[in-house]
Parts: sequence; structure tokens; C-alpha cells
Amino acid sequence: MNNSMDSLSNCQFYCLTFNNEENKNDMVNRFNGLSIDCKFYMGVDKNNKKINHSKNKYSKRQISMLYSHLDILYHFYHKTNKKFAVICEDDISLHIDIKNILRKVIIDFSLLDLDILLLGYMLPYKLRYHHLLSNYKLKCDMPDNSTFKYHNYPDYLSGTQMYLISRNHAKKLLDNYYNNPNILSNKIIIVDKLFTMTENKALIYPMLAIENNKQTDLYHKFCRNLHDDGNYI
Repeated sequence: MNNSMDSLSNCQFYCLTFNNEENKNDMVNRFNGLSIDCKFYMGVDKNNKKINHSKNKYSKRQISMLYSHLDILYHFYHKTNKKFAVICEDDISLHIDIKNILRKVIIDFSLLDLDILLLGYMLPYKLRYHHLLSNYKLKCDMPDNSTFKYHNYPDYLSGTQMYLISRNHAKKLLDNYYNNPNILSNKIIIVDKLFTMTENKALIYPMLAIENNKQTDLYHKFCRNLHDDGNYI
């Protein structure tokens, strides 16, 4: 088996779905159609007692998202021997060639010594002129004809629609936050900030996941339409 094939066998896929059978069925069909084995996690209910008892300024939904992503990391680290995990939410469309693309991406991920790589995120503009955007400089030198490139990103970027995470970073997050009784006293508990604000980070562009076509929020719809080039299902 060559290195690219082996890299994908070392990656566990997860999809977080909050008691939404329609979204779950859509994602099951997407992953099955792409021959990707994905574990589905129902998430921590917003009415869970540890959320209901919280007096944190953040919404129950945001706290639920945090606990749910941590639960997935716990399964990844303690219940598998995989080196990497791809974690996504259930309201996205996937790049039609994501499986083959990820084979190389995972190798690059290791070479760049990344903690996290954003595969799907909210971006209201295209990165055609990244050299003019100081927050999105290339992470490494890449040929001009490379279809997919790795960029730095600012801490304010919203981006846990889909991400690739290392086993080491998962352990760090679990050590810091899992079963931590003081977690909700943190100034920041939003997943796409707490998980992604690390020095060894990057995003891939074009994205491997975008918002699905059922979005009703105008900003989400705008971002989807902007980046949808017909290569997503």
C-alpha cells in the first residue's frame, strides 16, 4: 500500500448531528456515495442537566456544541488508534473528490506539523488574492498551479463545519477541557474559537466542505453560493 492510501486508513471520520433525521440521512447518503466510513454522534442535548445548570453567558446551543465536539474527541483518542480525525457538522455539502484529496492532505498535514486544518468554514470572500490579505498568507511555498493550497487564518474566522485534527491536539484539548468543572468559566467556550486558536493551524482553499443548499440564514447562503463551483454534493 502506498503512503497516500495508508494516510487515509489512519483517519477516523465523525459527523455531529443534533437529533435531525433529515440532515443525518443526507449526510449518510453523502458519505456512502463517496465510500467513506463515518461515525455519527447525536450530540449533547441542550436540555442536559450540566447545560441547564450553567449560568454562562453563552447560549445552550453553544455550550452543547462544545460538549459534543469534546465527546467526539474523547472517542477518537480513547476508542480508536487512528492518528487523525475528520470531524464535521450535518448541514454541509462535500467536495466530490474529498476522499482522494484527503489522501495527500493528510500527508501534507504531517509534514507541516499541524494541530488542526480547517476543511470547511465561513468565508465571505474568495482567496484569489491571498498575497494581499495579511491574515491569509500561504502556510508554505506551493506551485502556482496547485489546485488546493494551505493558508494561515485569523482567530476570528468561524470554522468547524469540517476540520482535520491530530491525535496530539485532541489529547491537549481533552486534558484542558474534558471533565473540567471550570470550563464554562472560560472567557471563550465557542468550539470554532477554543479548538482552532493554536499556533500550528491552517485552512485549505478551495474548501472541501461548504454549507448545504438548505441554509436559510442569508450570510450562510451567501458564503455557500460564493464558493460553490459545482464540485460539491
